[in-house]
Amino acid sequence: MDNPAGMDGRWGGGWSLATEIDWGAIDIAAARTDPELLMLVRRAALRAARRTVGLSHLLAALAADSVASALLARELHDSWKHFHALRSYLEVAEYSPAIAEAELEQHRRASPEGVLKRAEDAAARIAQLLDDAARDGALFGLVSSRATDPALARLADRIARDRQQHSLALAKFLAVNVDLSGEKTA
Repeated sequence: MDNPAGMDGRWGGGWSLATEIDWGAIDIAAARTDPELLMLVRRAALRAARRTVGLSHLLAALAADSVASALLARELHDSWKHFHALRSYLEVAEYSPAIAEAELEQHRRASPEGVLKRAEDAAARIAQLLDDAARDGALFGLVSSRATDPALARLADRIARDRQQHSLALAKFLAVNVDLSGEKTA
């Protein structure tokens, strides 16, 4: 596979928590007007952190495949970035309950994904990642459209774009590298 990133050959440039999020521009009053939305943001943060466990197992299992490793390393990096961005947003917005380290560890330990033993397991996990990325893209589109705080809307848009890029790259990888037809030859 020549290019796992996407159709234009790039990952979209990425974005930085430190330089591209104006943490001082968060409208705390606006953020607090929709506690249900903040609860969705909190849950999404914990899912991103939990996803890193399964990604690390998958990355270890596919370390010999340079394309898969690149895709999974980017997914792992972005999952942590998304977690930290969402957690930081919730902290600035003074959302309660805050995500404590003990809760974070509990969620990561609860990840059902263990060590992979067969190639079919890796393909199934990548397909699950594809589904998760598509679902997250839709969720963050909803968060963006519903957010009364423009800073949250921008953050959700960035994450939605990342998740869409992951979804497209994973779909392309599966289409090119994995036979999902179920047909077996002798």
